[in-house]
Amino acid sequence: MPGFRRSPAKQSLARTAFVVVLALCASTPALALDKITLQLKHTHQFQFAGYYAALEKGFYREAGLDVNIHEGHDGGEPERRVIDGSADYGVGSSSLLLARLAGKPVVVLGVVLQHSPYVLLVRQRNSSPDIADIKGKRVMIGSLTDELTQADELIAYLTKEGVAVGSLVRVEHTYNYEDLVKGKVDAMSAYVTNEPDYLDRIGFPYDVYSPRAAGIDFYGDNLFTSEREIAAHPARVKAFRAASMKGWAYAMAHQEEIADLIMAKYSRRNDRQHLLFEARQMVPLVQPVLVEIGYMNPDRWRHIADIYADLGMLRRGASFDGFLYTSDTVADNMTWLYRVLIAATVLLFGGAGVHVMLLARERRRAEETIRKGELRFRTMFEEAPMGIALIDSSTGEFKDINPRYAEITGRSFEQIKSSHWTDITHPDDIAPELDQIAELNAGGIPGFKTSKRLIRPDGSVVWIDMSIAKIETETGAHPHHLCMIEDVTEKKKSEAMIWQQANFDPLTQLPNRRMFHDRLEHDIVKCRREGLRIAILFIDLDHFK
Repeated sequence: MPGFRRSPAKQSLARTAFVVVLALCASTPALALDKITLQLKHTHQFQFAGYYAALEKGFYREAGLDVNIHEGHDGGEPERRVIDGSADYGVGSSSLLLARLAGKPVVVLGVVLQHSPYVLLVRQRNSSPDIADIKGKRVMIGSLTDELTQADELIAYLTKEGVAVGSLVRVEHTYNYEDLVKGKVDAMSAYVTNEPDYLDRIGFPYDVYSPRAAGIDFYGDNLFTSEREIAAHPARVKAFRAASMKGWAYAMAHQEEIADLIMAKYSRRNDRQHLLFEARQMVPLVQPVLVEIGYMNPDRWRHIADIYADLGMLRRGASFDGFLYTSDTVADNMTWLYRVLIAATVLLFGGAGVHVMLLARERRRAEETIRKGELRFRTMFEEAPMGIALIDSSTGEFKDINPRYAEITGRSFEQIKSSHWTDITHPDDIAPELDQIAELNAGGIPGFKTSKRLIRPDGSVVWIDMSIAKIETETGAHPHHLCMIEDVTEKKKSEAMIWQQANFDPLTQLPNRRMFHDRLEHDIVKCRREGLRIAILFIDLDHFK
């Protein structure tokens, strides 16, 4: 029986239909992606690595987003563009709080830099630096013309240190470190992640002053959007935030890969060495080991608001309700209502919908419990009365410290993070601790306690009691340990004084009878044990006989 054959016309029609179907299938995902714009605050650099990672690793596409990343030309550009609608999202700073209280509908989605990178770089002139020395000097701090880039935290820092802004000769910021090198200015505001690298390369001597040394701890870069975007696209906001933070986690864990990506696809303005310098400096600012990227503390924002109030930039106690993004927005409540209605319909066909809802509710409760736990941990870490540091056990580098640790060591956060723990330890105490750290890394001990001496920058010695506890990390990651210290210098001095008084004559400062008896008894026991002989000579100092 002859086989069935299509006519040439039908075969051609079938091929055409097949090609059309393939084309439609291929184009559908692209058409389904939401196009959005992210406005950066500066030019392309590692400062924005997480967003590049989210785009290039496909995290945005997986979230149904087609993201266009615009580099910035000044720090105020993201705020202006998000407010006027030419950008959907932006990278901002703590000054967004001022914008919100000025009536601008900005909403912070999450914080990337838990600590601001802003520092003041001052030309080094003597071995005893003092921030008060910049009075009457030429300085570049923020912009004199752009109200959005005023470096408010540095102004607050100087004010707290007794340096009035009016005592400075302020110069418009050129953002060029060579002005400091050539002597055009004596000091300049800078990012600890940026300018120090250039100055170190040419061997230029400078001092670094951080607002954190005076207790002024602003957030650094954050991701923000507008109320308009949240109301119109609540699901998109959630998806974009989640994908962005996933990108940041990837970038901090794959620094060299993202540095190469920036040079290959975004900008060759900075060389690879500088990009990796940025990455290293950002680790203690992002704190990816201790804090979930994107986390923000309302109490910390209140602290920032209080500092702005001290500067007269906003009213004390002003409410910033709606400024911090949460899932409890009006748009989310509407979404929840729709889900309840759908669940009610599903109940007509079975109990599966109820089960799913219960699981979702338990998950939200668990996430809230975790969030509160992280908040409690962070608060305890920062406010602890004893010094605490997170240290890489393999390299000896400091990953994070609390204010009390910096106070005990007599150093700023920036000075400590660029140091190895051996740099601040008394030379005689290094070898025993190295042996204990090696045993800790080998798994022989879970931790240890000891007393040792620290050397402060001024040469003074501080005695501390130290406890070391091993921190479990993922397989393949560097081991870390938690170092907790307590200043016992005064205790050591008291013990030494008591021992001196107990064993030496207060008038002659010679050993007294108690010390004589102790040493004599020790030597007699030793001689008996080892079969030796001992001779004793008494000399009367009064008559020398």
